[in-house]
Amino acid sequence: MADAQTPDQGSERAAVDIAAGLVLAAASIVCLAWIIPNHVGTSVSEHDISPAFFPNLTAWLVLALSLALVATRIPRIDRQQGRLGGLSAGRPIVLQTAAWAVAALLAWYGMTAIGYMPTAAAILVAGAVACRYRNIFAIVGLAIVLPIAIDQLAWFVFQVDLP
Repeated sequence: MADAQTPDQGSERAAVDIAAGLVLAAASIVCLAWIIPNHVGTSVSEHDISPAFFPNLTAWLVLALSLALVATRIPRIDRQQGRLGGLSAGRPIVLQTAAWAVAALLAWYGMTAIGYMPTAAAILVAGAVACRYRNIFAIVGLAIVLPIAIDQLAWFVFQVDLP
C-alpha cells in the first residue's frame, strides 16, 4: 500500500507541483508567443493543415494542463507552513530540469552541427546507457535502424527531409 503523506509532505509536494506548473506555463507561453510564430511555417495549401497547427495545439494543451495543475495544488498548501517550506524538497527536480535542459541544448546543437542521423543515434545510445540497458547489439541496432526508419517515414509521410 502507498504510504500516507503527512500534512507537511503534502504541502511540500504541492509547492513543487506549483513551481513545475508555472515553469511549464511560462515555457508554453514562450512557444506560443515567440518560437512557433517565428520558426514554424504557416503557409497552407488546399486540403492541408498548417504546419503550425500541431505545435500550437501542443503548446495550448501544455498551458491549459499546467494551469490546471497549479489551480488544483494551491488549496493543498498548508497555510501555517508558508509557501516557501516545500522548495527544499524540489531541489532534485530543479537539478533534473537543469540536466534535461543541458541535454536538450546538446541535442539542438547536434542537429544544427552534424545533422539528424548522428544526433539521433547518439541520443539513443546515451538513453540506453542511462537506463542501464546492457545488450550492446540491441543498442547498436536501434541506434542504426531507428534514425533511418524515422528519416524515411518523415519523408514518405510528410515529404520532410530531416537535416
